[in-house]
This record gives sequence, C-alpha cells and structure tokens, in this order.
Amino acid sequence: MKNNVKVSYKGKELELNVLHGTEGPDCVDISPFEKDLHLFTFDPAFVSTASCESKITFIDGDKGVLAHRGHLIENLTGETTLLELFFLLMTGKKKKEDIANFEPFKKIAIDNLKIEDSTVKVISSFKQTDHPMGILMAAFGHIAAKNSSKWNPNDIEGVRKTLIKLVGEFLACVIIVYRFIKGKTLEIKLTPHFTESICLNMFDEPDFRSHKKEVEDIINRLFVLHADHEQNASTSTVRMVASTEVNPYASVVSGIAALWGPLHGGANEAVVKMLDGINSIEEIPSYLEKVKNKEVLLMGFGHRVYKNYDPRAKAIKKSCDDILDTFSASGKEFEKLAIARELEKQAMVDEYFTSRKLFPNVDFYSGIIYKALDIPTNFFTVMFAAARVTGWCAQMYEFYQHPRKISRPRQLYTGEKVRNG
Repeated sequence: MKNNVKVSYKGKELELNVLHGTEGPDCVDISPFEKDLHLFTFDPAFVSTASCESKITFIDGDKGVLAHRGHLIENLTGETTLLELFFLLMTGKKKKEDIANFEPFKKIAIDNLKIEDSTVKVISSFKQTDHPMGILMAAFGHIAAKNSSKWNPNDIEGVRKTLIKLVGEFLACVIIVYRFIKGKTLEIKLTPHFTESICLNMFDEPDFRSHKKEVEDIINRLFVLHADHEQNASTSTVRMVASTEVNPYASVVSGIAALWGPLHGGANEAVVKMLDGINSIEEIPSYLEKVKNKEVLLMGFGHRVYKNYDPRAKAIKKSCDDILDTFSASGKEFEKLAIARELEKQAMVDEYFTSRKLFPNVDFYSGIIYKALDIPTNFFTVMFAAARVTGWCAQMYEFYQHPRKISRPRQLYTGEKVRNG
C-alpha cells in the first residue's frame, strides 16, 4: 500500500512518503523537509517521532500490549530466563527453536560473569553509603576505558560476541557492587546457570537459601519484564551514543545514567520512599486525598506509554503476592508491604484514579518485591539495569547491522538574533 502526505509551504509543495510497519501507527518520512523546504519539525521529547526502525519490541499503549519479537510479554514471563530472553531479543528465536546456537551464546555470557581485580578496586574505592548507580557507572566506565582499543563496529560477528560478553561483565559488576554495599567479600561464585549464579552471590543468607527456587523464579520474572521496552529514554540514549561508534561499554554507561533518574528506572525506588511516608494502613485514605489535591504524588501508578493496564504489572502481580506470602510464612514481617497492598486496593475502587487510568505499573510491584527480598532501596535501579542491559545490547546489535549515521537532532532557536559587529 503506497500513500503520501502533501505539505505546502511558501508556494512550494512536497509529497512525503508514508512508511508502514507491521504493527502500530504509520510514519511520515520527513527526511526531505530540510533539503526541499528548509524546514525542521518541532517535537519536544520526541513524543510523535520514530527515531529508528526496529524489529525487537512492539508496544501498543492504548491496548496494553508489549511484545518481544512478536511474543506477548505475558507468554514469556514464567517460562523464559533472562539469558533466554536476551537470545530472543538478539536473534529473534527462542532457545528451543535454535538450541545449537543458544548453547555457545550461553557459554560466552557465563564465561564472562567476572571482572578484573582493577575494576573491583574501583568499586571498593567508594563509600558503602554512596549510591550504587554511581558506583556502577564508575566501574563500567573503567571497563570501557580498558576495551576502547579493541572495538571495531564494522566487524558484525565481533560486535555480536562483544555484546554477549558485555552482559556477563555487567552482571558481574552488579553482583560485586551489591556485595560491596552489603559488606560482603568481593568475589563471585559461579554455577553452570546464569540466573542461579546471580542469586547465589546476592541472596546467600540462610532464609533466602531456603527459598532458592522461589527467589530465582521471581528474579527471572522481573528481569524478563524489565529487559527491553522499545525506544525509552535510556535505550534511545544508548542508540544515540552508539551512533558515534564509541565502544559499547561506554554506550552502556550513558544508559546507566539515563536509567538512574526517578522518572525512568528510579521509579521503583520512589515507590518505596512513598510507602515510607505512610506510617499505617489507617493513613492511606488521607494520603490518597493529598494525591487528589496534588499535594503529593502516587508513585508506581500510571505510565507515560500505557493508557491501559501495564501488561508487565499484570504479569508480575500474582508473583508479588506469592513472594510476599512465601516470606510472610517464613516469619518475616512486612508492615510496609501490607500498606502497599491496601493502598493498591483502595486506589483501584476510587473513581478518581480508575477514570484517569492510574493503574499500578510494573514499578509498583517490583519495588514491593525487591523490598521483600531485602534488597536495599537505593539498589532497586541497579536491579532494573541488570535486566535492561540485555535490551540495550540487542538494540545496539540491531543498530550496527544497518547503514548508520551519527545522531544529530535539530532545534528551534529562540535566542538573540545574530549581531553584526
């Protein structure tokens, strides 16, 4: 189907091609604007601009749909590990569809679940109270510096192997940063399984070891739900930085910085901070009234993209209940988590929130789960990054396989006119 859009400006007429994707809105190709009409388009925050062509992730915010390579997220959650989803994002195939290539893929990632002593020293140079996202940026920046001379963006097979290796090193950094802020020894114990190795090094306290299967299952679910989310702020940042052909470790550092913000990856941390400000279940009605009066924010509800229920929240809600019930049964007390459950319940029967489609999003449930797993609140965003790095790498791999240009957005200049003399 061929369509075009006609634009008239100062007596000139231009026909713009309309591009058709397999899903979602069509896109007007505006690339001739500057050359033929000497015009730019103005779209603050890129809310109506497609910055790239991609086959990895599709979102329909109105219908509450999220799909990776055509597979709905609810069908992937629970049956897919982080490494298997990374393979799907990179190749378009599930593990069972291409086991011959999955096994060497898995081996590269597991063999590189380690970092050099010099990077460990960078981590240990910080204070334990420093924010772990900053520590992670410094540690991975150190790795970027050591890999700068080995990078060739035109060697696509080399790019593929580097990105798989990078994910292993990134998760190793996450583990060591976690162990550092927890005051543990800075070493990594490996098993033949990727997620098991992560959990073994992070959740080795006796009460978690007794629930090893449940913890591994919930970590895989959260990682799968957070792995990729189309062209969000951090992913767009990573792709833009990658367009300069810097090594991908440096691109990932830029992604960490973008993800750190409370309007992006830091949202689940903000949920727990909100819950800390509600001292009891009895205070919930008054808190919701403050939200309606715009005195405080209801964190973890609503989403920039989803105008319906966040499909990731649907996929994780039962797991949230299961993990809370598991650890409640083991004798742990979760006063704040009980407040969270009641807050959700009261908000979901209040017309003010339902009419505005302010449903719980994935950050609401993930914050509660990480709290239940005794992960420090300021480490929640690092856990998000541990999953999202797979999406960043898949997006970079796709980017480097096609003809590319350095990203260079334009602006609407409203400053002083150029002065003569």
